[in-house]
Amino acid sequence: MNKKVLLLIAVLLCGIGSEAVAQEKSKTWTLQAGIGYGDTEYVGQSFASGFYVGKRFVDAIEVGFTVYNLLRQDREYGFSYAEATDLPYYYIHITQYEDATWKRLEAGSATSYMAVAGFSPIKLIWKNSRHDLVLAGQAGLSYKHANYLYRDEDKMHVLVRTYSHAKLSYGARLAYEYRISNTLGAGATATYDFEHEILAALATFNVHF
Repeated sequence: MNKKVLLLIAVLLCGIGSEAVAQEKSKTWTLQAGIGYGDTEYVGQSFASGFYVGKRFVDAIEVGFTVYNLLRQDREYGFSYAEATDLPYYYIHITQYEDATWKRLEAGSATSYMAVAGFSPIKLIWKNSRHDLVLAGQAGLSYKHANYLYRDEDKMHVLVRTYSHAKLSYGARLAYEYRISNTLGAGATATYDFEHEILAALATFNVHF
């Protein structure tokens, strides 16, 4: 009787273990969100945020889609508008608060929408490792917009610049993750857009399903 009970327990444990393995293998989708640092021309050093959704194939191959954004705005602020005249130039009017002391105003953003394809060299060798590193290429559309005002010391001249440009682009993506559990992970991701020269480095949190 005891042998039958032990055999039954062993069968149940094997079934539970097989189910756990099946559940682990079924979690091939990753949803990632992160915040961090970004830098690009015209916008400058910025706050960066982004998300990524991807699917893993054959343990080591991954494809997905990512959106990341850089945003910067100075603490000072002002208002301006251009007025056309009969002369071949524009008058630039600057309006500000009486106690404002600004010399330079900057605001800008950059956004990339990228399809991603890559592989994990770690999973090629150690399939059960809690560590994961995905090396990937990316391609898609990136957009950059920036406004810049600069007033010289004598407060007589103001330089105004507006930059806005969208284009097809490509880049590289490096993503590291430590698997906390079968469902949750944390890590860091770095991306670079070669066309618009957009760099983003994010601390990330991942959910697998």
